[in-house]
Amino acid sequence: MRSGVTGSRGLDQQSQGLQGEISSHRISRGGLSSGCVVRVSVEDVNDNRPVFYPLEYGASVSALSPPGTPIISVTARDKDEGLHGTLTYHILSGNSPPLLRIQPNTGTLLVARSLSARAGSVLHLEVGAQDGGGVRSDVNARVNISLLVSSAHTPIFLQPQYDFMVPEDTPPGIMVGSVKASNPPGALGVILYSLAYGDPHELLSLDPHSGILSIRRQLDREQDTELLLEVQARSGSPPAYTRARVTLRITDVNDNPPTFLSSSHTLRIQGSTPTDSIIFTAKALDPDIGANGHVHYQLVSQGPFSIDGSGQIQVTGVLTQESYELRVLALDAGFPQLSSELEITVLVMEQDSEPACGASDYRVEVREGSPPMSRLLQVQALLPGGKENPLRYRLRTDADAVGFSVEPDTGWLYVRGALDRESRELYVLAVLASGGSGSRTATCTVRVRVTDENDNAPRLSEERYFMSISENRPPGEVVGRVSASDRDAGQNGRVTYRMPTQESDFTIHPHTGELSVRRSLDRELQATYQLLVIAQDGGAPPRSVTGTIHVSVLDEK
Repeated sequence: MRSGVTGSRGLDQQSQGLQGEISSHRISRGGLSSGCVVRVSVEDVNDNRPVFYPLEYGASVSALSPPGTPIISVTARDKDEGLHGTLTYHILSGNSPPLLRIQPNTGTLLVARSLSARAGSVLHLEVGAQDGGGVRSDVNARVNISLLVSSAHTPIFLQPQYDFMVPEDTPPGIMVGSVKASNPPGALGVILYSLAYGDPHELLSLDPHSGILSIRRQLDREQDTELLLEVQARSGSPPAYTRARVTLRITDVNDNPPTFLSSSHTLRIQGSTPTDSIIFTAKALDPDIGANGHVHYQLVSQGPFSIDGSGQIQVTGVLTQESYELRVLALDAGFPQLSSELEITVLVMEQDSEPACGASDYRVEVREGSPPMSRLLQVQALLPGGKENPLRYRLRTDADAVGFSVEPDTGWLYVRGALDRESRELYVLAVLASGGSGSRTATCTVRVRVTDENDNAPRLSEERYFMSISENRPPGEVVGRVSASDRDAGQNGRVTYRMPTQESDFTIHPHTGELSVRRSLDRELQATYQLLVIAQDGGAPPRSVTGTIHVSVLDEK
């Protein structure tokens, strides 16, 4: 069945395709269940404005160009769909008299009438965008168009297309490649370079004088496998513009471990399960590619079970215990090799021995710091044979149950006190369901995982670092290493290092914290350096800490 949701309160249409799975359980002696899938389509409302990228444009055109000559196109995007995401463009200012016109549907600026009277000048235009619902862009595009006396003075790139390749862990400040343009014969003027398109997140920098393309911010191949750029060269007054294309391919490094959808799972199997039966298939995902993303599995714990390379777990012997605790290790084939673990609890059941829980394994996540009395989930069980006697629920008294309670009549589980992931991440609760005197008790396992909030800043191992290096050491020589830790998990606890300002003499690796020299140092010119280093986590918003590095340059005897 399908349901249309009008409006967007609490929902984001850009997450359309939202699919929730609701399982309706029918418990019988065999623990049978059935389920249905409910798809919710989120209808769009006009809650996004058009956004220009880039914001600034530069172009040149011969003043002798006839009407209809295309000059440059501006581009805006709107996250909405349909009419709400359909844009029209219009010139707001800078076009009096109207020498130019804009195609409203494409954003292409064209010559509207003769430009010869304004030859040698620059038109400064402001262009706006509006969606089909009447919502306009907050920030408009600025377009500078040079009206050239002659187009013969336009600079020329040595190549129309440049191709570069760089590993994703390349630290900021490292050169990727360079572009080069020259003036035509008889033309004079300094050539200046800029990035015109293709880098909305400002990952790169282009030196305006040398044309050297460098890393500005940390790359991530899992976000962008390649960047398709346009670089621009301009020369003269008024400036004449030309463009070239640059393709930057980002190669993979093994920076992602295999990840299970959940770190724990509970299985219920019959004690008579035959040998060689497959009882579970572990599945971990790794966004890296090649060997870095190839996952295989190992079973760390002991017991009558085995696992193959594809993650299938089989029974290999007689089941003599009431429960088994298994640890599955997922490993990639990269270097360094990365891995993650899955904890599996196997409960061995006897037929019709107790009431049946509504699920073989209840799992729920709760944010640390959630207020007391926050509901988590509802545990449901039925007596063997589908009897309708009401069940009573209670928590088994143990250390894990201290911060939780269960409503005895409904089975709703809720938080009693504040939870701190840094103190405890996983709670395994036993909810006991019984049908009165004389009946057996079902034990329903609930695994509560406390998810992380970015409530901890990184901590440097030292407030001040003291390092030394001999003068005249080659560029790239490692001076020392700073280290920081963060008690948070995932991106919130992933620490990167940087310097607040561009240093001409030193660079720091964003992942390892290794400080190295960019060039050979001369003690006679400068004997000591005091550097600032920032350790920042990957939270949103991020938290950071600043430390000081004192570097002494030693005399070379």
